[in-house]
Amino acid sequence: MPELIPEQIKGKENNIHYSKTFGSQPEALVAFERAYDRMNDPLQWHKLTRVIIARFLLPSDPNLNHYPLIREGNFFRIEIPGPGPNTGDGYDWVKVDTVIDEKNPKASTELFGMTFRACSNPEGNSNTTAHFFQSLATSTFITRRNYNTLTSSYHGRNEIPNTHTHSTLGNIRNAYVALGAGAGLSETVWSILIKSFLQED
Repeated sequence: MPELIPEQIKGKENNIHYSKTFGSQPEALVAFERAYDRMNDPLQWHKLTRVIIARFLLPSDPNLNHYPLIREGNFFRIEIPGPGPNTGDGYDWVKVDTVIDEKNPKASTELFGMTFRACSNPEGNSNTTAHFFQSLATSTFITRRNYNTLTSSYHGRNEIPNTHTHSTLGNIRNAYVALGAGAGLSETVWSILIKSFLQED
């Protein structure tokens, strides 16, 4: 889906897929509805993975995220263990860049997907990207139903360590966290997450 997944220009690229086929259409419809609800609530994703490595939080300013949570232009803080970037007030920040909602239980196929982009702290006074990746980096999550088969996927694009900020300590921190992502830590977490979208309660 080129309209949802940004072009890979430079840096690291990731693609993770998980599919599950259900025994009947009603089961598949229920499963998609469940995945849809789970994807729409990033505040609970850490509970789905049961791995507290990255936790999504709402901004302090309620004007920066409006219902529904997954809406273009909304912001999230991400809490990662250890010191966060000063420009982010201790948090990494992402913005909901794109949302595609083609939920239609009457159709043979339906789809829901979103793309997050690394961004500056909307509650601060700096335009510096408050994230361990540069602002070109995106994370896309998609769940698609094709008849009785559901596929959830993660697509990371342009994952470049953000090591050119005005803070030496911040650059070291970002390099360290990005190194963990590059070593496969983030892929493990996202793999668990997309599988959890399709798991039964």
